[in-house]
Amino acid sequence: MDGESKRDDLSVGASGEHMQRLIKHLAESNAWLRSLVDESPLGISISHNGITLYVNKACARLFGSADPAEHVGTRQLTRVAPQSRDTVAGYIRNRERGEAAPNTYEIMALRKDGSSFPLYVEVSRIRVMGMPVSVAFFTDFTERKQMEELLRKAHEDLEERVQERTRELVELTETLKQREAELESRTAKLEDLNVTLRTVLDQRDKDRRQLEARVLADIGELVKPSLEKLRKCGLTREAAAHVGILETNLREIISPFAQHLAGTYINLTSTEIQVVNLIKQGMRSKEIADLLKLSKGTVDFYRKNVRQKLGIRNKKTNLRTFLLTGS
Repeated sequence: MDGESKRDDLSVGASGEHMQRLIKHLAESNAWLRSLVDESPLGISISHNGITLYVNKACARLFGSADPAEHVGTRQLTRVAPQSRDTVAGYIRNRERGEAAPNTYEIMALRKDGSSFPLYVEVSRIRVMGMPVSVAFFTDFTERKQMEELLRKAHEDLEERVQERTRELVELTETLKQREAELESRTAKLEDLNVTLRTVLDQRDKDRRQLEARVLADIGELVKPSLEKLRKCGLTREAAAHVGILETNLREIISPFAQHLAGTYINLTSTEIQVVNLIKQGMRSKEIADLLKLSKGTVDFYRKNVRQKLGIRNKKTNLRTFLLTGS
Protein backbone atom coordinates (compact mmCIF):
# COMPACT_ATOMS: atom_id res chain seq x y z
CA MET A 1 0.00 0.00 0.00
CA ASP A 2 1.60 3.39 -1.05
CA GLY A 3 1.55 6.57 1.03
CA GLU A 4 -1.43 8.14 -0.74
CA SER A 5 -3.64 5.06 -0.42
CA LYS A 6 -2.69 4.69 3.21
CA ARG A 7 -3.71 8.22 3.99
CA ASP A 8 -7.10 7.65 2.36
CA ASP A 9 -8.01 5.80 5.56
CA LEU A 10 -8.12 9.11 7.47
CA SER A 11 -11.73 9.48 6.38
CA VAL A 12 -12.77 6.30 8.27
CA GLY A 13 -14.76 6.98 11.47
CA ALA A 14 -14.28 10.82 11.50
CA SER A 15 -14.16 13.75 9.08
CA GLY A 16 -10.83 14.36 7.35
CA GLU A 17 -10.75 17.93 8.68
CA HIS A 18 -11.28 16.82 12.25
CA MET A 19 -8.57 14.15 11.92
CA GLN A 20 -6.12 16.68 10.47
CA ARG A 21 -6.78 19.05 13.38
CA LEU A 22 -6.20 16.17 15.79
CA ILE A 23 -2.90 15.23 14.14
CA LYS A 24 -1.78 18.90 14.17
CA HIS A 25 -2.77 19.22 17.79
CA LEU A 26 -0.76 16.13 18.73
CA ALA A 27 2.21 17.48 16.79
CA GLU A 28 2.16 20.96 18.35
CA SER A 29 0.89 20.58 21.91
CA ASN A 30 3.19 20.51 24.92
CA ALA A 31 6.58 20.57 23.26
CA TRP A 32 8.31 19.22 26.39
CA LEU A 33 5.89 16.30 26.63
CA ARG A 34 6.27 15.58 22.90
CA SER A 35 10.08 15.68 23.32
CA LEU A 36 9.82 13.22 26.21
CA VAL A 37 7.63 10.84 24.22
CA ASP A 38 9.68 11.18 21.03
CA GLU A 39 12.90 10.30 22.82
CA SER A 40 11.41 7.44 24.89
CA PRO A 41 13.15 4.09 24.26
CA LEU A 42 9.72 2.46 24.38
CA GLY A 43 7.75 2.33 21.13
CA ILE A 44 4.61 4.49 21.43
CA SER A 45 1.73 4.80 18.95
CA ILE A 46 -1.54 6.77 19.06
CA SER A 47 -4.44 5.63 16.87
CA HIS A 48 -8.15 6.12 16.31
CA ASN A 49 -10.40 3.48 14.80
CA GLY A 50 -7.35 1.51 13.66
CA ILE A 51 -5.70 4.54 11.89
CA THR A 52 -2.27 5.63 13.12
CA LEU A 53 -2.19 9.28 14.24
CA TYR A 54 1.29 9.38 15.81
CA VAL A 55 4.36 7.20 16.45
CA ASN A 56 7.56 8.13 18.23
CA LYS A 57 11.06 7.51 16.94
CA ALA A 58 11.48 4.26 18.89
CA CYS A 59 8.25 2.94 17.39
CA ALA A 60 9.36 3.84 13.86
CA ARG A 61 12.71 2.09 14.41
CA LEU A 62 10.87 -0.91 15.86
CA PHE A 63 9.04 -1.37 12.57
CA GLY A 64 12.19 -0.77 10.46
CA SER A 65 11.84 2.86 9.33
CA ALA A 66 13.74 6.02 10.19
CA ASP A 67 10.94 8.55 9.75
CA PRO A 68 7.94 8.40 12.12
CA ALA A 69 5.92 10.38 9.59
CA GLU A 70 5.82 7.34 7.32
CA HIS A 71 3.36 5.70 9.72
CA VAL A 72 0.94 8.62 10.21
CA GLY A 73 -2.39 8.00 8.49
CA THR A 74 -1.76 4.28 7.88
CA ARG A 75 -3.81 1.34 9.12
CA GLN A 76 -2.39 -0.39 12.16
CA LEU A 77 -3.11 -3.76 10.59
CA THR A 78 -0.48 -3.09 7.89
CA ARG A 79 2.13 -3.61 10.62
CA VAL A 80 0.57 -6.88 11.86
CA ALA A 81 1.68 -10.30 10.53
CA PRO A 82 -1.03 -12.32 8.77
CA GLN A 83 -1.29 -14.93 11.55
CA SER A 84 -2.19 -12.20 14.10
CA ARG A 85 -4.21 -9.88 11.86
CA ASP A 86 -7.70 -11.24 12.59
CA THR A 87 -7.06 -11.13 16.32
CA VAL A 88 -5.87 -7.51 16.30
CA ALA A 89 -8.74 -6.42 13.99
CA GLY A 90 -11.20 -7.88 16.49
CA TYR A 91 -9.55 -5.99 19.38
CA ILE A 92 -9.67 -2.68 17.43
CA ARG A 93 -13.32 -3.23 16.48
CA ASN A 94 -14.34 -3.99 20.04
CA ARG A 95 -12.58 -0.92 21.42
CA GLU A 96 -14.18 1.41 18.91
CA ARG A 97 -17.57 -0.08 19.84
CA GLY A 98 -16.87 0.31 23.53
CA GLU A 99 -16.81 -3.44 24.02
CA ALA A 100 -14.29 -5.47 26.03
CA ALA A 101 -10.80 -6.03 24.58
CA PRO A 102 -7.60 -7.06 26.32
CA ASN A 103 -5.21 -4.29 27.35
CA THR A 104 -2.09 -6.47 26.95
CA TYR A 105 -1.31 -9.16 24.42
CA GLU A 106 1.41 -10.65 22.24
CA ILE A 107 1.27 -10.71 18.44
CA MET A 108 3.53 -11.25 15.46
CA ALA A 109 4.31 -7.89 13.82
CA LEU A 110 5.80 -6.88 10.43
CA ARG A 111 8.81 -4.67 9.75
CA LYS A 112 9.12 -2.47 6.71
CA ASP A 113 11.27 -5.13 4.97
CA GLY A 114 8.55 -7.75 5.45
CA SER A 115 10.24 -9.71 8.25
CA SER A 116 8.16 -10.67 11.25
CA PHE A 117 8.99 -10.46 14.95
CA PRO A 118 7.18 -11.05 18.28
CA LEU A 119 5.69 -7.88 19.75
CA TYR A 120 4.26 -7.22 23.20
CA VAL A 121 1.45 -4.62 23.21
CA GLU A 122 -0.06 -2.57 26.06
CA VAL A 123 -3.08 -0.41 25.15
CA SER A 124 -4.74 2.46 27.02
CA ARG A 125 -7.81 4.48 25.98
CA ILE A 126 -7.81 8.31 26.42
CA ARG A 127 -9.68 11.28 24.93
CA VAL A 128 -7.98 14.03 22.91
CA MET A 129 -10.05 17.05 21.76
CA GLY A 130 -13.13 15.07 22.74
CA MET A 131 -12.19 12.11 20.49
CA PRO A 132 -11.38 8.65 21.98
CA VAL A 133 -7.96 7.41 20.94
CA SER A 134 -5.84 4.34 21.73
CA VAL A 135 -2.31 4.75 23.08
CA ALA A 136 -0.22 1.63 22.48
CA PHE A 137 3.17 0.83 23.98
CA PHE A 138 5.24 -1.67 22.00
CA THR A 139 8.09 -3.91 23.20
CA ASP A 140 10.13 -6.11 20.88
CA PHE A 141 9.97 -9.61 22.35
CA THR A 142 12.55 -11.12 19.98
CA GLU A 143 15.25 -11.57 22.63
CA ARG A 144 12.73 -12.76 25.17
CA LYS A 145 11.29 -15.27 22.70
CA GLN A 146 14.81 -16.39 21.85
CA MET A 147 15.51 -16.86 25.56
CA GLU A 148 12.22 -18.69 25.99
CA GLU A 149 13.11 -20.92 23.06
CA LEU A 150 16.55 -21.56 24.52
CA LEU A 151 14.96 -22.34 27.88
CA ARG A 152 12.39 -24.58 26.20
CA LYS A 153 15.11 -26.47 24.34
CA ALA A 154 17.20 -26.67 27.50
CA HIS A 155 14.16 -28.00 29.36
CA GLU A 156 13.46 -30.54 26.61
CA ASP A 157 17.14 -31.57 26.58
CA LEU A 158 17.04 -31.92 30.35
CA GLU A 159 13.82 -33.94 30.18
CA GLU A 160 15.35 -36.13 27.49
CA ARG A 161 18.48 -36.65 29.58
CA VAL A 162 16.39 -37.40 32.66
CA GLN A 163 14.33 -39.91 30.66
CA GLU A 164 17.52 -41.43 29.24
CA ARG A 165 19.07 -41.71 32.70
CA THR A 166 15.78 -43.12 34.01
CA ARG A 167 15.80 -45.74 31.25
CA GLU A 168 19.41 -46.56 32.06
CA LEU A 169 18.56 -46.88 35.76
CA VAL A 170 15.57 -49.09 34.94
CA GLU A 171 17.74 -51.25 32.68
CA LEU A 172 20.45 -51.38 35.36
CA THR A 173 17.84 -52.29 37.98
CA GLU A 174 16.48 -55.05 35.75
CA THR A 175 20.01 -56.31 35.11
CA LEU A 176 20.75 -56.31 38.85
CA LYS A 177 17.48 -58.15 39.50
CA GLN A 178 18.41 -60.75 36.89
CA ARG A 179 21.89 -61.10 38.36
CA GLU A 180 20.38 -61.39 41.84
CA ALA A 181 17.95 -64.05 40.61
CA GLU A 182 20.80 -65.91 38.91
CA LEU A 183 22.87 -65.65 42.08
CA GLU A 184 19.98 -66.94 44.19
CA SER A 185 19.49 -69.80 41.73
CA ARG A 186 23.20 -70.66 41.82
CA THR A 187 23.20 -70.39 45.61
CA ALA A 188 20.22 -72.76 45.80
CA LYS A 189 21.96 -75.18 43.43
CA LEU A 190 25.17 -74.98 45.48
CA GLU A 191 23.19 -75.64 48.66
CA ASP A 192 21.53 -78.64 47.03
CA LEU A 193 24.93 -79.79 45.80
CA ASN A 194 26.40 -79.36 49.28
CA VAL A 195 23.55 -81.37 50.78
CA THR A 196 24.11 -84.09 48.19
CA LEU A 197 27.86 -83.97 48.74
CA ARG A 198 27.45 -84.19 52.51
CA THR A 199 25.09 -87.13 52.06
CA VAL A 200 27.58 -88.86 49.76
CA LEU A 201 30.46 -88.14 52.15
CA ASP A 202 28.45 -89.35 55.13
CA GLN A 203 27.52 -92.53 53.26
CA ARG A 204 31.12 -92.96 52.15
CA ASP A 205 32.32 -92.51 55.73
CA LYS A 206 29.73 -94.99 56.91
CA ASP A 207 30.73 -97.48 54.20
CA ARG A 208 34.39 -96.98 55.11
CA ARG A 209 33.71 -97.69 58.78
CA GLN A 210 31.68 -100.77 57.89
CA LEU A 211 34.47 -101.97 55.56
CA GLU A 212 37.06 -101.40 58.25
CA ALA A 213 34.93 -103.30 60.72
CA ARG A 214 34.47 -106.21 58.29
CA VAL A 215 38.20 -106.27 57.42
CA LEU A 216 39.19 -106.23 61.06
CA ALA A 217 36.59 -108.85 61.95
CA ASP A 218 37.69 -111.11 59.10
CA ILE A 219 41.32 -110.80 60.10
CA GLY A 220 40.46 -111.54 63.70
CA GLU A 221 38.29 -114.49 62.69
CA LEU A 222 40.31 -116.01 59.87
CA VAL A 223 43.91 -114.98 60.33
CA LYS A 224 44.49 -114.70 64.04
CA PRO A 225 43.22 -118.22 64.89
CA SER A 226 45.69 -119.63 62.37
CA LEU A 227 48.51 -117.63 63.94
CA GLU A 228 47.55 -118.93 67.40
CA LYS A 229 47.51 -122.52 66.09
CA LEU A 230 50.96 -122.02 64.55
CA ARG A 231 52.35 -120.91 67.89
CA LYS A 232 51.01 -124.15 69.50
CA CYS A 233 52.66 -126.37 66.88
CA GLY A 234 56.07 -126.40 68.58
CA LEU A 235 57.66 -123.92 66.21
CA THR A 236 61.36 -123.37 66.13
CA ARG A 237 62.68 -120.13 67.43
CA GLU A 238 63.14 -118.86 63.88
CA ALA A 239 59.59 -119.86 62.85
CA ALA A 240 58.13 -118.27 65.99
CA ALA A 241 60.02 -115.11 65.15
CA HIS A 242 58.54 -115.11 61.65
CA VAL A 243 55.05 -115.56 63.11
CA GLY A 244 55.67 -112.57 65.38
CA ILE A 245 56.87 -110.53 62.42
CA LEU A 246 53.80 -111.59 60.43
CA GLU A 247 51.49 -110.50 63.22
CA THR A 248 53.31 -107.16 63.62
CA ASN A 249 53.21 -106.48 59.88
CA LEU A 250 49.53 -107.37 59.79
CA ARG A 251 48.83 -104.77 62.48
CA GLU A 252 50.80 -102.18 60.48
CA ILE A 253 48.81 -102.96 57.34
CA ILE A 254 45.39 -102.57 58.95
CA SER A 255 46.26 -99.62 61.22
CA PRO A 256 45.55 -96.87 58.59
CA PHE A 257 42.00 -98.16 58.05
CA ALA A 258 40.84 -97.89 61.64
CA GLN A 259 43.42 -97.24 64.30
CA HIS A 260 40.70 -96.90 66.90
CA LEU A 261 39.39 -100.41 66.13
CA ALA A 262 42.43 -102.34 64.89
CA GLY A 263 43.96 -103.08 68.24
CA THR A 264 40.62 -104.01 69.73
CA TYR A 265 39.70 -106.53 67.06
CA ILE A 266 43.15 -108.08 67.04
CA ASN A 267 42.91 -108.55 70.83
CA LEU A 268 39.66 -110.49 70.58
CA THR A 269 39.90 -114.19 71.14
CA SER A 270 38.64 -116.64 68.51
CA THR A 271 35.54 -117.41 70.58
CA GLU A 272 34.86 -113.70 71.09
CA ILE A 273 35.17 -113.21 67.32
CA GLN A 274 32.65 -116.01 66.77
CA VAL A 275 30.28 -114.33 69.25
CA VAL A 276 30.78 -110.95 67.51
CA ASN A 277 29.96 -112.41 64.08
CA LEU A 278 26.80 -114.05 65.39
CA ILE A 279 25.75 -110.81 67.12
CA LYS A 280 26.22 -108.95 63.81
CA GLN A 281 23.89 -111.51 62.22
CA GLY A 282 21.21 -110.45 64.73
CA MET A 283 21.30 -113.51 67.00
CA ARG A 284 20.45 -113.23 70.70
CA SER A 285 22.53 -114.63 73.57
CA LYS A 286 20.34 -117.75 73.97
CA GLU A 287 20.56 -118.50 70.22
CA ILE A 288 24.34 -118.03 70.26
CA ALA A 289 24.68 -120.30 73.31
CA ASP A 290 22.71 -123.08 71.65
CA LEU A 291 24.74 -122.78 68.45
CA LEU A 292 28.16 -122.76 70.17
CA LYS A 293 27.06 -125.30 72.82
CA LEU A 294 27.75 -122.80 75.61
CA SER A 295 25.64 -121.60 78.48
CA LYS A 296 23.82 -118.31 78.14
CA GLY A 297 25.81 -116.96 81.07
CA THR A 298 29.07 -117.75 79.24
CA VAL A 299 27.84 -115.91 76.11
CA ASP A 300 26.85 -112.92 78.28
CA PHE A 301 30.36 -113.03 79.78
CA TYR A 302 31.88 -112.89 76.27
CA ARG A 303 29.57 -110.00 75.37
CA LYS A 304 30.76 -108.06 78.40
CA ASN A 305 34.39 -108.72 77.48
CA VAL A 306 33.78 -107.56 73.91
CA ARG A 307 32.08 -104.35 75.12
CA GLN A 308 34.98 -103.70 77.46
CA LYS A 309 37.59 -104.25 74.71
CA LEU A 310 35.60 -101.97 72.37
CA GLY A 311 35.38 -99.25 75.06
CA ILE A 312 31.60 -99.22 75.39
CA ARG A 313 31.01 -101.37 78.47
CA ASN A 314 29.27 -98.73 80.60
CA LYS A 315 27.64 -96.87 77.70
CA LYS A 316 24.09 -97.08 76.40
CA THR A 317 25.31 -98.21 72.99
CA ASN A 318 23.77 -101.13 71.15
CA LEU A 319 26.55 -103.64 70.56
CA ARG A 320 25.19 -104.93 67.23
CA THR A 321 24.79 -101.36 65.87
CA PHE A 322 28.31 -100.51 66.99
CA LEU A 323 29.74 -103.63 65.32
CA LEU A 324 27.88 -102.97 62.06
CA THR A 325 28.79 -99.27 61.80
CA GLY A 326 32.25 -99.51 63.30
CA SER A 327 31.52 -96.59 65.68
